[in-house]
Formats: sequence, structure tokens, C-alpha cells
Amino acid sequence: MNIEQVAAEHTQAFTVANMMDVDRLLAIRTAVNEAIQQGLSLREFRKQVSTLIRATA
Repeated sequence: MNIEQVAAEHTQAFTVANMMDVDRLLAIRTAVNEAIQQGLSLREFRKQVSTLIRATA
């Protein structure tokens, strides 16, 4: 599999390691999209996602 194939697969699917709860997965995907749109730093994103995961646990 080359990088173009991997990129194509990632446009079709979204996964998070050890994440089996669809609602939490969708919440994280939304957080990723919002972080990109808002230009959040990695540190800010990690804090936001940590809070999200704790709140939905």
C-alpha cells in the first residue's frame, strides 16, 4: 500500500486506537474538525479531548 492509498483510506474512515464507542468516536472526530477550523495547538486539542473523554466515560 502506498501513501496515496493510505490517504484515500483515511478520507473514507476515521479510527481512534482502542475506541469502540461510536458516540465517543463521533465526538472526537467533531473535536478534530473543530480544532482544525479554530487553529488550535496540539496542546489545546489534547486538553479538549481529555476533557471530552473524561466527560463521556
